[in-house]
Amino acid sequence: MLETLEAGHYKLHGQVNMQMDTAALRELLALSNVQPQQLPTQRLHLDVSALESADSVLLAIILELARAMKAQGVTLQLSGLSEALVGLSNVYGINSLIEHSLA
Repeated sequence: MLETLEAGHYKLHGQVNMQMDTAALRELLALSNVQPQQLPTQRLHLDVSALESADSVLLAIILELARAMKAQGVTLQLSGLSEALVGLSNVYGINSLIEHSLA
């Protein structure tokens, strides 16, 4: 599910949705515990381009990660977010919170 490509750069695989198991959800949310000194830059990059499917659960995780990273002075950078999820963020009115993170 979560692959570490290098320090501060992660890639998600599989599915992030309401049916995902608790262990996978915890693994994803554990990214919020990454400390700034563990990152080569003040940026945590999350690539979601390899996801088979995702729903609003991914948006909730992104918002939580962005909040946690901002509190530590770290920028969350996203890549590979599907047009459908960008559209869903528009429906929920959180697009401005998501779009500033897109690479």
